[in-house]
Amino acid sequence: MINPHYKPLLDQINELENSRRLQECKLVEERTRHAKTLKDLEELNLKLEKMYSYEALLKEKITHLEAETRNESKIHEQLKSSVKYCKQEEEVFEKHVVSYRKTVEFKIAELKSQLDEAEKNYAKALEMWNCCPNLKGVESLKKQVEELEAKLRHDESQLEEKAQRNHSLEVEIRMLKEQHSEMVYLSASLLNTIEKTKQDVQDLTLKMNQHAQPLNRNVLDASKAEAMISEFQKEMKTLQNEISAFESFNSDLRQDMENQERLQEALHQMIEHKLCMNCLSEGLHQTHE
Repeated sequence: MINPHYKPLLDQINELENSRRLQECKLVEERTRHAKTLKDLEELNLKLEKMYSYEALLKEKITHLEAETRNESKIHEQLKSSVKYCKQEEEVFEKHVVSYRKTVEFKIAELKSQLDEAEKNYAKALEMWNCCPNLKGVESLKKQVEELEAKLRHDESQLEEKAQRNHSLEVEIRMLKEQHSEMVYLSASLLNTIEKTKQDVQDLTLKMNQHAQPLNRNVLDASKAEAMISEFQKEMKTLQNEISAFESFNSDLRQDMENQERLQEALHQMIEHKLCMNCLSEGLHQTHE
């Protein structure tokens, strides 16, 4: 049981306790609000730093853009001056084109008049040429020239064929000469063998006479060798005759080719002479006109 005398004190204590609790609650609220304010302040500081960095970046961009603007203004001025120069050049070129067009038109008119005059002169010359009595002679000369050209082409083909034959004959002659040299070498060796055989036969005959023994076999061999040598010499003579015949034929071919070349030169000179005569007749005809 509480003493009534202490009741007001207890009430005051309760009030103080309640006020203390209330103050503690307010303090907690203030602390929480203060913490939130600090956090917001930190966030705001971070945002402010970001804004400062962004502002510095914007300032750099602004300076760069100002420099670019100055450069672009310079380029713009240069372009203006270039456009002005191009306009001046265009005006000068237009004046030049106008003058050149007038000159070309004048030349075209002059060439047209010359062309008309040339067509008239050509018509007159063609009419007089058709009436010329020497036209048939000129046509016959042209036909003769064509015939001579055909003959020249035919002669050239024959010359080529003869040259090919001559080349083949020269090859055969070289082969025959080689065979002849080989045969001469063989004949010399055979002659040496024959001389040696004759010497051996003479030695054997001497020995036979000394010893009185028959040597008919060696004598027969020597006679056979002499017969073979005579046949070989005949063949060599025939080969030499054939070689001389080939050489004479080759010389005849060369002479024929030289004659054909002389004939070709003469035909060319004749053609040139006839063409010159034709040109002279045309010149005389024009002077007569």
